[in-house]
Amino acid sequence: MSWTKTLTAFLTAVVIVMSCMTPCDGSYAFQAFRMQQYQLHGVSYGCKSALVNMEVRLANSDLILRRCIFIRIADLTIDKFQALINNGAGAIVVLLPSEFYTSPMENRKDWLELEHQIMEEEVPVPVYFTVEDANLTSIYTEIQQSADATSGSTAIAAILDSVASFGYQIYSDGKESKPDSDAKLVNFYGKLIGFGIEEQLPTIAFVTHYDSFGIAPGLAYGYDTNGSGVVALLELARLFSRFYLLRSMIVYNLLFVLTAGGNFNYHGTKKWIEEELDSADSNLLTDVDYVVCIDSIGRSENLHLHVSKPPKEDTAGYALVKEFKQTAEMLGINFTMIHKKINLGEDLLSWEHERFSLRRLPAGTISHFNHHVDKGRRTISDTRFEANVDIIEKNVKFIGESVARYIFNLSSQSLHRDFIETWMHQLTKQPRGAQLFGKDHNLLNAFEQVMTAHLKDVKKIIMRPDKKDPEFIFYDSSLMQLHAYRVKPALFDLFLAVGIAAYVGIVYLIVQVILITKYITP
Repeated sequence: MSWTKTLTAFLTAVVIVMSCMTPCDGSYAFQAFRMQQYQLHGVSYGCKSALVNMEVRLANSDLILRRCIFIRIADLTIDKFQALINNGAGAIVVLLPSEFYTSPMENRKDWLELEHQIMEEEVPVPVYFTVEDANLTSIYTEIQQSADATSGSTAIAAILDSVASFGYQIYSDGKESKPDSDAKLVNFYGKLIGFGIEEQLPTIAFVTHYDSFGIAPGLAYGYDTNGSGVVALLELARLFSRFYLLRSMIVYNLLFVLTAGGNFNYHGTKKWIEEELDSADSNLLTDVDYVVCIDSIGRSENLHLHVSKPPKEDTAGYALVKEFKQTAEMLGINFTMIHKKINLGEDLLSWEHERFSLRRLPAGTISHFNHHVDKGRRTISDTRFEANVDIIEKNVKFIGESVARYIFNLSSQSLHRDFIETWMHQLTKQPRGAQLFGKDHNLLNAFEQVMTAHLKDVKKIIMRPDKKDPEFIFYDSSLMQLHAYRVKPALFDLFLAVGIAAYVGIVYLIVQVILITKYITP
């Protein structure tokens, strides 16, 4: 019976070897940032799901149905994205280059167009963005090599290569996305009070929103949009507070307002205006000469004052705009005024000043963007390489100088460059998607502290959406931990099962032969 012992030993070795090739040989966990998901005025935007638990394939795979597709941003086009969705991809993970936030982006114009187009799509599956590191590169390469190996010259060769290769299974450890019941927006305002009866003095207001926007809120750092606007407002507050230390000759109030939800139809600004104008106890906006909104001034010395209605002659607004033009000429800044009427048929406003114009308050927005539909206003590619501190400093000086000449008939004092650089670093070391701000966010605490240091009567206002008819709904799961497990393909399980069945069958037959030989054969 030596042949039975040899066969048994061989089959045992085969099963042991196959069993040792465990379905999960390694894993890697990484952070991924989910595509936007929100509702605004009853309209849904972004992707509608967050959970992932499926096999990983590349975009050029023949089989993508109910698979998680890895694709590099350089290979992504709107046609390919639509094809993946239409062909039943279960999830999409877009790999950003490792230098995405450490060097200027190549082909930025193409990405702006693609980002805008994807946000216009209805996306039923999870879409994640993550920065590619060495481990993800290794996973991508291994999947690519496995795909190349299985495309053998014959079917048998392809099957054998498939059994011998490894794949990856990816899953998310969170829950399905749901409306954020604790969503809130937080506004801040403070003021500098002139000499005399406060309620009888005219006011100039500086307003800017502090949130940023991009295809993934967890990647929206907004260096220029609107980090530069926030820095400008804080530096102007610091600068003018020094004038108001001796206010005996100052007959103007200055109002500084930081608003939330700027990229959600300026909802924070809307709520603040409503509360101030509709409240019998408030007088902040009763005698406003002009509202100066600041939005994105960090990339160019070509600045535009966007207005819904040009100021008439012999008005305070006309005189202030005149000072803007004269100061721009003195500082070598190309300054123009752009008139665009508010389209009441549109649900979404174009600029922040339109919120004030709708309430018949004189206002304008200063920005280097010459058109509200510029795709650079809403992008994750707005990094510190897309703006310049020297330009920000010059443009802040321009605004401060213009207002100082208008109010005091004097030049403003020198700016504090270290203050500007420190705040630009503080603002852009963390994403500022509106969904990410809780009422105790460290950046909100910093806003309150710096405004309190330079302004009077600083107030923090927390707003929540209406429970019955919310104007906006945020969803959670913006940041997700994804796990990639190295696994054998499903075909391997089939081969293993067949091997085990064959082993058990042959052992059974051997046992039967032994029994027959021993007890039946004479």
